[in-house]
Formats: sequence, C-alpha cells, structure tokens
Amino acid sequence: MLVSIRVFSNQSVFASGDYGFVRFFNGSQWSLYDLDTSSPLLTIDGVADNDLWVGGSGGFLAHFDGTEWTQVSSPTTADISDLHVISATEIYGATRRGGLIFFDGDDWHLVHTPSVAEFNSVFKTQNDRIWMAGNRGAVLSFHSPDEDCINNGDVNGDGIITAADAQLAFYIALGLMSPTFEEECAADCNGDGIVTAADAQMIFLTVLGQGNCVSYLISNF
Repeated sequence: MLVSIRVFSNQSVFASGDYGFVRFFNGSQWSLYDLDTSSPLLTIDGVADNDLWVGGSGGFLAHFDGTEWTQVSSPTTADISDLHVISATEIYGATRRGGLIFFDGDDWHLVHTPSVAEFNSVFKTQNDRIWMAGNRGAVLSFHSPDEDCINNGDVNGDGIITAADAQLAFYIALGLMSPTFEEECAADCNGDGIVTAADAQMIFLTVLGQGNCVSYLISNF
C-alpha cells in the first residue's frame, strides 16, 4: 500500500508505503529502492529529487542524495506521519505521539508539545506559524522554533510538563538558580521575556489541564 507521493516532474516521481520500499517513476517505468527496513514509510518529501526525505514508523528517517538512501539518527521513536520540507535547512515533521520534529540543516530535533495527539499532518504558513492536525479533531498551532527558544513549560527538558517544572520556574523567578538559555525560555510560559511567579503558576495549571503556555494553542473540534 502506498501512502505518500512526491512529484518533481513527469519523469521524477517518488512514492512511499509499506515494507520499507520507495517507488520511483522515471516517466516510462517504476522501480524500487529497498531501504533495508520493515518499517512502513508513511511520508516522503524533499526540495529536489537529489535531496529527499522519508519518515516512517518507529521514528524511521532516511535521506536520498540522488544516488542512494541513507538512514539517519532520529530524535523520536514515535511514528513520523508527515514531513513538510521548506528548504534543505528547514524541515518539519509530525509524529503520532504529540511531537514535532525539526531539521535545521545539520541535525533533527524533537520539539515537545503539551499534546499527545496522533498527528497526521504538519504545515508552516508564511507568517512563521506551524499547524498540526490529527486524530479526533486535534489541532495544534504555534510559532516556529526561534533559536531553539520554545516557551512550553518543560523546564527540565524531560519531554513532559510536571509540577517539577513549575517549581523550577519559581526558583528561576526568585533567582535561586542560574538557568540555561533553554531552561529560562521554557520557564517563560507567557512569552513576555521574563520569568515570574505567574509563569510558574501557568505551568502548574498546564499540568492540571487548565491552561497552556503561549507557544501553543490547542483546540479540539
């Protein structure tokens, strides 16, 4: 079964699907690339037919340079359901465990979100806003990562938002700890550039499911 396709021209068509194969059409016939994996390849996209990416179940990621496919290190073990390629140095991916993955030209990164939705689609708009959609009507919208500054409340960077994160934000607000750039940014829940007790409170409300930080807007239809 094929689940994703990327067309560059009538003589250059790539399709991905089950059994770890990528299909290629050269204008007259189809051929197969065997990526040496049993993982279903759920999404394929790229800037050119010599700069192509595929993502799949279990966090599988591979890159095509026009000659061969190479598996690369993935920041997630969740199924990668969609890739949205902006350029060779800006790629976004949706996962079926509530996460966003991001490629900066050198490495893939995992951006934690306060959602555990099974996302199936991701898209970046011209105003630098990321939209993700998934099962049961889940929709997630937030600004693009800026210098890896994500105001998501996950202060300790363990991938989940808990009361411990609220406590760390409170320590930062009181000047009881010297945070890293990432810690201070995550603790700045309302995105106003400073960490206060109000940020700690909002992170705690996020834990209780009664709010969320400024980088994220979640709605369910």
